[in-house]
Amino acid sequence: MRRIRVGRVSVDTKMGKSIKASFRTRAPDALLVFAASPGSQEEFFALQLKDGRPYFLFDPQGASVEVTTTDDDGRRYSDGRWHDVIAVRQRSLGHITLDGRYTGSSLVLNGSSVIGENAGVFVGGLPHGYAILRRDADIIQKGFVGCLKDVYFMKNYHPSATWEPLVWQSSEEQVSVYSDWEGCPTPLPEGAQFLGTGFLELYPHTFHGGMDFEISFKFRTDQLNGLLLFVYNEDGPDFLVVELRSGVLSLRVNASLALTRVDLRLGPSYCNGEWNKVIVKKEGSVVSASVNERTERAAESRARTLTVNSPVYLGGTPPELQESYRSLSLEQGFGGCVKDVEFARGAVVDLASVASSAVRVNLDGCPSSDSAVKCRGNDSIPVYRGREQSAHEGGLQPFTEYLYRVMASHEGGSVYSDWSRGRTMAAAPQRVPTPSRARSINGSSIEVTWDEPVVARGVIEKYILRAYREDGEPRGPRMPRMPRTPSATSEWVRADSRTGVLTGLVPFGHYAVTLTACTRAGCTESSHALNTSTPQEAPQEVQPPVAKSLPNSLLLSWNPPKKANGIITQYLLYMDGMLIYSGDEESYAVTGVTGDTKKID
Repeated sequence: MRRIRVGRVSVDTKMGKSIKASFRTRAPDALLVFAASPGSQEEFFALQLKDGRPYFLFDPQGASVEVTTTDDDGRRYSDGRWHDVIAVRQRSLGHITLDGRYTGSSLVLNGSSVIGENAGVFVGGLPHGYAILRRDADIIQKGFVGCLKDVYFMKNYHPSATWEPLVWQSSEEQVSVYSDWEGCPTPLPEGAQFLGTGFLELYPHTFHGGMDFEISFKFRTDQLNGLLLFVYNEDGPDFLVVELRSGVLSLRVNASLALTRVDLRLGPSYCNGEWNKVIVKKEGSVVSASVNERTERAAESRARTLTVNSPVYLGGTPPELQESYRSLSLEQGFGGCVKDVEFARGAVVDLASVASSAVRVNLDGCPSSDSAVKCRGNDSIPVYRGREQSAHEGGLQPFTEYLYRVMASHEGGSVYSDWSRGRTMAAAPQRVPTPSRARSINGSSIEVTWDEPVVARGVIEKYILRAYREDGEPRGPRMPRMPRTPSATSEWVRADSRTGVLTGLVPFGHYAVTLTACTRAGCTESSHALNTSTPQEAPQEVQPPVAKSLPNSLLLSWNPPKKANGIITQYLLYMDGMLIYSGDEESYAVTGVTGDTKKID
C-alpha cells in the first residue's frame, strides 16, 4: 500500500497496457497511470479520474478511445473510500470494471491489434517537464493524491490472464511517495497538514487579486511563527503575504508600488492547537485582517488594484522565492493544519484539486491535535556536529516523521541543504481499548465491536479477538486467573475493521473477550476484557435411561446430557410412546410392570 502526495513512480517500460489496482482519494481529478510509445506518442494508455469518474484511455494507432463505466448512474469515486479498478486492453477492445460490478467497454474497428512498446510507465503522475504531445485525448495531468495498493500489470492475456504485481522497490524513480511500511492514514477530517519547512503550491488561476477581494481560511498550530500565504506578480512588484510573527498576524499588500501593512496583535492565543479563522480583505483603499472576530484595518492613500499572476503558496515558499524576496524576511514554513480555504466568499476550494505541488504537506486530512507543547518556536535543533558523513540520533518517538537538513561550513562560509524526511520504525501499539460491545448471534457465536488503539505507533496490520472461558458468573472488567489459552480466537487482517464475529463458543458460556492490535513490530492485547455470555440452546447428546429391575417395578435413572447448553429445567420420560414422567429429577420408579416388553425413552 502506497501513499502518494502529488507524486509519481516511474516503472519498467515492459509493463503491459492493462492494470488493476485499489485506490482511495478525495481528489476528483487525478492521473493514476500513464504510458506512451516513444517519439510522437502514436500509441498510449492512461487510467485517470475526471470529476470523480474513472476513465481508461488508449489509442491502438487508429483513434483515441475513452472508456468509462456505464451502469453506475454516474457515480463518483473520489469519496475517500477504497475502490477496485480493472482496466484491460485486449487488442482494439478496452474494458473497465469498478468494484467488481460496474463495467464499460469500447471497440475501435480500425485500430491496430498489435500492442507496441512504451517509453515508460508513470504511476501517480508525470515527471516535471514531461510533455503530452497528444491533443486529441483529454488526459488529466494532475498528479494523484491518495493511496494505492495491490497494483498489478497484465503480462499475458492468452491462454489465460497473467498478472504481475508492481514491485515498488524496483521502480526507476519515486517522487513524493511513502514507503509501503508507512501505510495509508485512516480517513481524517478534511484539511491539509503542513509538516513545516515546506509549502503547498496552488495553480495560478486560483487567485488574481483585484481592486476588491476577500481571502479566508482556518488554521491550527502550536507554533508562534510561520508563513501562511504568499502570492506575487511574476512581471511586476505586486505581492500579498500573510504571516504569523511572534503573536502578530502580519498582512502586507504591495499594489502598484504602494505597500500597505496591517499588524493584528493577538498574543499567544492562536498557537494553542485550536482552530482560528482568518479573513484578509481589500475594499477599495481599505485593507483589513481579521482573526476570530478581532480586526485591524489600514487605508491606502488611494485605491489601487493588486495584480498577481503567480502560483498561490500556502504554508511556505520554495527556497528560490525566499532568496528573490530576501528583503521581505519571509517567515519559515508553517507547521500545523489549514482548512476551509476561500478565495471568493462561500466557495471553499478543494486543495487536492488545485494543488500543483506539495512539499512536506499531507493532503489526506488533518489529524487531531495532541501536542502537549503550546506556542513553541519552529527553529531546528542541532543533532550532530563533526566531520563524519553520517550520524545516529536516538531517543525518538516510534513511527514519527522527522525533518533533517545538513549545514556544510568552512572558512569561506556555510550552506544549508534542502530538508529531507525520515520516519522511525513502528512499535507495538499502546493502550489497546477493551472491546466496546458484544451481541450474541446464537449459542456459539457473538458479534464484537471495537475502536482503534489510542496510540497505534505504526500501521495496524491485523486485529485479534480472544474469548476466555470463565467459571461461574462474570467477574468484572479485570481478569484475574485468566486461562492462558483462549477458548476461541478470530483474526481480521483489514486494518479498517471495527466489527467481527467470534465463533467456536459454547452455549450458556461466560466469556471474557479481549482485543489485540498488531503492527509489524508486535502485538498488544487489551489489559481489560469485556464480559459477555452466550444464550442457552437445546441440549445435545441426551443420555438414554438405565433400568434397574425390582420385584414389582423398574427404577429408571439417567445422567444429564453431555452438552446441557443451559440449565436443565425439565426431563420428559416416555414408555411405549406415552408420557409417564415430567419433572427435574434424574430417576423415576415405574410400577405395575408385567412381563411384556416395554420401550422406554
